[in-house]
Amino acid sequence: MSDESQKDETVESTEAIAEEIKTDAETVEEDKTSDEALATQEREAREKAEKALADKRYKASHQTEEVEVEENVEKPLTATDLQIILAEERQINQKLLQVTQITDKAKSLANSDAEAQLIVEIHKSRTFPSHMSLSEQLEESYVIANGKKLISQRNEAIRALKNKANVSTDTVGTHQKEPEGKETTIPADEREVMQKQGFTWSSTARRFEKKLSNGGTMYRDPKTKKIVVA
Repeated sequence: MSDESQKDETVESTEAIAEEIKTDAETVEEDKTSDEALATQEREAREKAEKALADKRYKASHQTEEVEVEENVEKPLTATDLQIILAEERQINQKLLQVTQITDKAKSLANSDAEAQLIVEIHKSRTFPSHMSLSEQLEESYVIANGKKLISQRNEAIRALKNKANVSTDTVGTHQKEPEGKETTIPADEREVMQKQGFTWSSTARRFEKKLSNGGTMYRDPKTKKIVVA
C-alpha cells in the first residue's frame, strides 16, 4: 500500500472517530435535557396535586360556616381511614428526614445530575408499600425514570442476539466439505505407486488419471479405490 493511501485511510479513520465522539456527546446532552424536562414535569404535577389536596382540605375545614350546626357534625374516621392517613404522613416525614440519603442514592444510580433529580422528583411523587426499603424505592423510581430507555436497550439486545444466531447458522450452512480425493490426503507411498504406473494427478477431477492409446481415460475412483476405464 502506498504512503498516500495509508494517509487517506488514517484521515478517514480519524474523521470517523471524531464523528462518533460527536454523536455520543450529542446523545448525552439530549438525555440530560430530556431528564431535566421530565423532572420539571414531575415536580409541577406533584405540586399541582398537593395544592389541590390542600384546597380540598381547606374547604372541608370551613364547611361548618356554610351549613347548619346540626348538619355540620363530622363523621368519625374509620380505622382504615386512620391507617391510610398515618401511613401517608409517615412516608412524608421519612422523605423529609432522608433528603440527603435519597439524593446520594439517586446520584449513585444516575448517569447525570439531571437524571438524579428526575429520580428524586419521582420518588417524592410516589407512595410505596411500607415493606419496601429506601434503596428499593429509589431503584423503582430509577426504573420509572428510564422505562422507555430500558425497554429500547432490551429490544436492541434481543435483536443483536438474533442477528448473532443467524450469522452462526449461515456460517454452518455455508461450510463446504473438503473434496474427496484431495491429493494431500493420499499417503505418500500410494501416490508414488500411482505415479510409477503412469498416472498423473488431475486437479480438475481431483483424482489420478492415465490417458490410454485408444483415446480413453483410466482413473482411480477416490471413493471405491478401484481403477475405472472411461
